[in-house]
Amino acid sequence: MRSKKLNEYYAKGMASSLDRHLGDKHIAEAMDIVNIFADIDGGRHELIPALHALLNFAKPKGYDRAWIETLKEAIPKREIGVDLEIPSEDDVVRSLRIVERVDLLKHRVAFNLALDSGLRLTETVKLIDGFKADGFNVACAGMFRKSKVAYYGFFTALKYASPILSATT
Repeated sequence: MRSKKLNEYYAKGMASSLDRHLGDKHIAEAMDIVNIFADIDGGRHELIPALHALLNFAKPKGYDRAWIETLKEAIPKREIGVDLEIPSEDDVVRSLRIVERVDLLKHRVAFNLALDSGLRLTETVKLIDGFKADGFNVACAGMFRKSKVAYYGFFTALKYASPILSATT
């Protein structure tokens, strides 16, 4: 994973997923992989790329390429979709109550940005780190990953969070 320059956090997550789901299991044939995924209730999304990375690492180690490809074919395809869930007004009010209790301004800004825009935390942090305040409230994110596309982040003034909360309660 280091040779591919993967993000350290992402690489640790992949290693953790392999440890959690494979443990001391032995993979000798494609049905072993099928059975591993059949027993998993949660964490499939993380295990799929981790197992691909492990099998890719096996190639330079001298394992038979045809055997590796057979094992890879047994790995389920990643399901990629668009999250269209819209939070209810109660969810938003609950979130605003949480952010009112946060002490650090930068954490409040990050929380408010994620709440306003629907960005994930990783996109929110990248956007805030690269944001140059120039009087505009919209920043281009332009972040594209396998399962998430983030075009823009929208900033609203934090001073508006409390009146919104007061008006809805």
